[in-house]
Amino acid sequence: MATIRFARLIFQQKLNHYNDDREAVERRKERLLEVIDYHTRVNSLLESSEWNKYANRGDWGFGDVDHEGSLIWGNIGKGKEEENTVRDEQIEGFRHEDREDNDIAFFLIDVESSVIAYEYRRNVGSKAPVRIIEGVFNTYHGAEEELTTSVIVNKHEVEREVSELDRITELRFVGLKPTYVFSPN
Repeated sequence: MATIRFARLIFQQKLNHYNDDREAVERRKERLLEVIDYHTRVNSLLESSEWNKYANRGDWGFGDVDHEGSLIWGNIGKGKEEENTVRDEQIEGFRHEDREDNDIAFFLIDVESSVIAYEYRRNVGSKAPVRIIEGVFNTYHGAEEELTTSVIVNKHEVEREVSELDRITELRFVGLKPTYVFSPN
């Protein structure tokens, strides 16, 4: 089962003299959709940036991307090559078979509130989805607008974000410890 995490997206225009007639939400959504796309060569963009360490961890890409209103959603995936051992009736034994596989994590961006909800999956990473979106966006649009991400860890911010959801299907608490009361006796 995946864990859902939240992060804040912070946009900063770099060219103050640049005049864009589009509303900020519309502009940001279009800019995000320019890089959050199946055809984006994510690793090529990451390799030439400060986020190049992510390019070494797999072949990253976006898939199943869609949008409506101020929402953008899809999957971010990390491709990897694996070797499997399979039974082979012709040789009456086992043989090694190379194949490609992808570890994927779902994400949802609300451009209006500048919040991203994403799955934390062990094989993808706890911060990789937001760091990769940040890295690709900044490499592509860095001269005009910069994106920084901040993982939301403040309990009150998380509670506020959760309260705005329409439906919660499951909730699990991990790592809770009881409160201890110190008694000087």
